[in-house]
Amino acid sequence: MSKSTGVVLDPARYFRGVTPPLLMEDRSKYRNNGVFQNHTTWAQLPSGLWYIVQDGVDDYISIVNHPSQVPASDLTIEIWVYMKETTADRWLLNCINTGVEGYRMGFSDVAKFCIQVPVGAWSHICEQLGVVLANTWYHVVGVVDSVRQMESIYINGALNNEVARASATITPSPTPLYIGAWSGANVSNANYLPPNIYSRALSAGQVLQRYEESRRWFGL
Repeated sequence: MSKSTGVVLDPARYFRGVTPPLLMEDRSKYRNNGVFQNHTTWAQLPSGLWYIVQDGVDDYISIVNHPSQVPASDLTIEIWVYMKETTADRWLLNCINTGVEGYRMGFSDVAKFCIQVPVGAWSHICEQLGVVLANTWYHVVGVVDSVRQMESIYINGALNNEVARASATITPSPTPLYIGAWSGANVSNANYLPPNIYSRALSAGQVLQRYEESRRWFGL
């Protein structure tokens, strides 16, 4: 997919074959590979797809800070995730430092996915309407659209909620990108595919297409 940033998954690279190396390989031109911390490892679905396993104690993935990880305006974060617990304040991606820069996705509240791309201090959080179940695979997508100035969250291909943004830009972050945690803390007890992070806003139709193309891996 064009105009990619951050970490981009090549599904075929994690399909069947031998166990992948203990890193999350960035397939974008920036090669921002993620380093597995502590006991983070791989497991395999019946479909043959490899996914990442965290124990919910101290496992996460870290990616050294690079300007490509935080686009200037449009942003899409896409992840397939299986939450083994639905505790509040557990994070799937984070590069927020002081609360005014970067972005994060995870659970701000119990069993509610959210995306937050602040403009002011800890502002602009788009939280899921309704709740999700533990031990279930979900396709979660957060989108920031600078043209519409909206922040949106999609669950399993469908628009779930959106909030208006006070700015069309995203503030750069000096912190590394953490996957599966908040700066090494607030760790998610989760299984997940390596995320896609795009420097463009996917449309509702494109989000649905991504879901429909990949759901078969999970028997959905």
